[in-house]
Amino acid sequence: MTTGEVLNRIQNLPKDLLYYWEARGYIQPRKYQRGRVDKRDYSEKDFQVIAAMFKYYEKGFPPKRCFQKTMEDLRHR
Repeated sequence: MTTGEVLNRIQNLPKDLLYYWEARGYIQPRKYQRGRVDKRDYSEKDFQVIAAMFKYYEKGFPPKRCFQKTMEDLRHR
């Protein structure tokens, strides 16, 4: 799934926030190069993490806590 597809499926998710979470290591999309441009390929698991983290982020949780709560949720599925 491309960055654009993720952003289209999760309304109001800023691209900068998505890239910040990636830089912090909360998500790890596969990276590849298309021409001169670096691209990202998000797996379905990446998408689930992003969607859950954003739900908590919108409730006011800081990024680290969003990730912790998301991991707890995914473990209990």
